[in-house]
Amino acid sequence: MKKVFRYAYIALIGAMAFTATSCSDGYEYDGRGAADDPSKAGAYFADVVAGVTSVEVEPGNEAFTLTIARTNVNGASTVGIEKVDTAGIFEVPTSVTFDAGSTTATISIAAPTAVPGKAYGLQVKIAEADRSNYVDGAQAAVVDYTILSWEDLGVCYWVDGIVSTLFGVDPTLAYCSHAYRTVTADGPRYRFDLPYSHVAWDEDGVGYWGYVYNDPGDCDEKDYRAVVDIRAQGAYFNATALGMDWGYGAFSIAPRAYGQVTADALVFAPGSLTITMADWGSTASAEPCYLFFSAEAYLAWLESL
Repeated sequence: MKKVFRYAYIALIGAMAFTATSCSDGYEYDGRGAADDPSKAGAYFADVVAGVTSVEVEPGNEAFTLTIARTNVNGASTVGIEKVDTAGIFEVPTSVTFDAGSTTATISIAAPTAVPGKAYGLQVKIAEADRSNYVDGAQAAVVDYTILSWEDLGVCYWVDGIVSTLFGVDPTLAYCSHAYRTVTADGPRYRFDLPYSHVAWDEDGVGYWGYVYNDPGDCDEKDYRAVVDIRAQGAYFNATALGMDWGYGAFSIAPRAYGQVTADALVFAPGSLTITMADWGSTASAEPCYLFFSAEAYLAWLESL
């Protein structure tokens, strides 16, 4: 019975379409719309889903960009930008210019007086005379904006199971690290200093500042930070360079599997990270890696071995 009804419905729609066409005095729709008019750019926000985007930035780096696309790429064009800023903190350009033949352009938006940890709302719109009529919901972008507020965890202790995988160095030594924690829209995030880009210069009785197996020239003496996102699956260690090269190409690490977060540490089991030397290749970590949140936690682990 449902099948009969479905076929009858399709036939009815077809008849209606035929009648509408028959009554149009021969008019044939050519597929053109206002966005195709050479006088319009047909612009829309290209990187905004359903008209809404969440922006989380680091303190000291409060600016962000939005990408605007256009359907009409004939020649250069300037598109008007409007804003609704109830907080009065956002600096938004009033227009964006497309080079001839370019389909996209970006605008940079700053919020120099925003307070870290506080949520702000902004609406950015394409000027009506320039916007696309084809991309529903993207003529305006609603931005949920937050500057991340980081909690200082103090000195934590990184245990290296990375380099020991390839070179057999002691995988139980602790390295001092400044660590921080924040909460993003997707969950908690940790960031902490890595030791590998420095020759060891000091120790605090528990761990070393810098990497003890580096000689001068082995590293670039710049600062590198690990970023670990906590998700439902566990702790995700974002890929990062290490700022170290022992003659086999630059070291870097990347995730292979999720780790875990406990009350005392971030824990990455053997095989959960990949170590790479650019001129040699990659392999999975053979030793565990830890970021202990206190000296007591590290010493308790060391005593348990």
